[in-house]
Amino acid sequence: TFDKMPGHDLPLYAKWIAPSFTVMFVDTDGTTELAPSKTVEKYQKVETPASPSKVGYTFDGWFEEDTFTTAFDFDTPITANTTVYAKFSV
Repeated sequence: TFDKMPGHDLPLYAKWIAPSFTVMFVDTDGTTELAPSKTVEKYQKVETPASPSKVGYTFDGWFEEDTFTTAFDFDTPITANTTVYAKFSV
């Protein structure tokens, strides 16, 4: 506590806690989770989840956006809450 001055030198130590972010793995509708969400500390990488399955469809990979333009790079450090979209083809 800091309510009175100590009578001797006193080392103080700071404790830092890295912020963490949520990575969600969703279907093309953007809401249906296909894999459990992961909590990742800032600047860490998220593990690649198992490939989801959907009857009558083939899984084509994980993407950064729901337009499936950019494949999600699992080697990229996470710096914000992130949604990853699953692409399927018939």
